[in-house]
Amino acid sequence: MEGTLTDRGPFDNFSGRVQRARGAQAVPGLFLMTDSRLPDPLAVARGLPRGSAVVVRTPTAGQNRALFAALVPLARSGALRLLATLPLTPISRRTAHGVHLDEAWVKRHPHRRRLCLPKNFIVTVSAHDRAAVIRAIRFGADAIFASPLHASASHPNKKSLGFWRFHALFGGHKAQRSVETAKIIALGGVTAEDMARLRRQGVWAIAGIDLFRRP
Repeated sequence: MEGTLTDRGPFDNFSGRVQRARGAQAVPGLFLMTDSRLPDPLAVARGLPRGSAVVVRTPTAGQNRALFAALVPLARSGALRLLATLPLTPISRRTAHGVHLDEAWVKRHPHRRRLCLPKNFIVTVSAHDRAAVIRAIRFGADAIFASPLHASASHPNKKSLGFWRFHALFGGHKAQRSVETAKIIALGGVTAEDMARLRRQGVWAIAGIDLFRRP
């Protein structure tokens, strides 16, 4: 059975940003990524601090629709923000607060306006290297999931960045605008011990799967 999570302890570094994310396009400080490793993602989502975000992604379209529908009441109550993945469905267009895009999709479709998204959608983009970060900025991403910070089951074929290379993704004159134009979200093996350091480095939010589980 999945445990619950409070906004105490190390999560204080980012949970306060969850509470202050009141505007329609405000980026929360905590993101749960759903995948097949979460046997009960709904239970984990219910335990998140109010205002956290859930990126709904499952192995099949049917599972995606079912989980999204189960999370809708939490979204409508204001407890959570939901980010859908492509392709958007009628219910996700009506109910989601945003969409999460893969870096490969953005590389093939570099113009955000062609998505014809609802006006107040938050758009997040994944990035695993500096080139992807720059593309995400040019695309007009509101936030960038930079990963993997550490080795993780979600990125078995990706070399972990570590703190130095993670920070370097956003350095230099071409990419430094990300600090001003897009929020940085750390993903990939993030632990509670990493949070204070990530915040000092300018990271806006943290994301994970196992991070939000308790035995």
